Amino acid sequence: MKKDYNVIEAIEIENDGTINYVNCNYDVLYRRYYSFSSYKFETWIECDKKGNIIYCKDSNGSEQINKYDENNHRIYHKYLQHNDNSDYSIEFWYNYDEQGNIIYIKDDNGTETRYEYTNNNNTIHMKSTTGNESWTDYNDNRTIMHQRTSNGYNTIQEHDNKGNIIYEKDVKGRESWYDYDNKGSMAHIKMLNKEIWYNNADYYKHIKCYNDIEEYWLDKNDEIIYYKDVYGNIHWEEYRKVTQ
Repeated sequence: MKKDYNVIEAIEIENDGTINYVNCNYDVLYRRYYSFSSYKFETWIECDKKGNIIYCKDSNGSEQINKYDENNHRIYHKYLQHNDNSDYSIEFWYNYDEQGNIIYIKDDNGTETRYEYTNNNNTIHMKSTTGNESWTDYNDNRTIMHQRTSNGYNTIQEHDNKGNIIYEKDVKGRESWYDYDNKGSMAHIKMLNKEIWYNNADYYKHIKCYNDIEEYWLDKNDEIIYYKDVYGNIHWEEYRKVTQ
């Protein structure tokens, strides 16, 4: 996001009550974060003329240094952490293809990682000198269909013509099936040991667990409205009528 260097000072108030004091001085951005829990956290951020962060330091003792090429791609990154017990640092170097995709990363331990992409800039292959390697297949909508790695990770996904996932098999072989309503919202999920139904009009969710035969009804915030135990008894968490 482009920085507005005409802003000399601003105050941002976030939803959690955090107050951000922001001061901009040409290519130096200073941020001071203060929360009502009396915890104070400060960061000093220095940007170049294009708005890229080239230096960052915070009151917890961490520092970050970045360098960029003429296309604003980060080609170097260094992270440092200072504390009472020890100092830690790590460095990375990056190379990119003509489309701006990262094709090579090297760290200061000598670890090298290379990436390959499709014509649509989707990652299809990653190989590291640590021995880790991964492959990814896509469908015609550029959606991931199959992922596998050299350490045994293997997942399969199927999608409808709108790009919604309708079937999934995870690394442990567990399968899930998904259904959607006419608006494209999730309506039903079936898994090995439970099913979930979504009532998107009334904003509640119904979960049935096959292992202990318990059922739960939850609101849109995933708070339990009421549940039915293994004996069929209903327990209300709040007095709210839900259409079943």
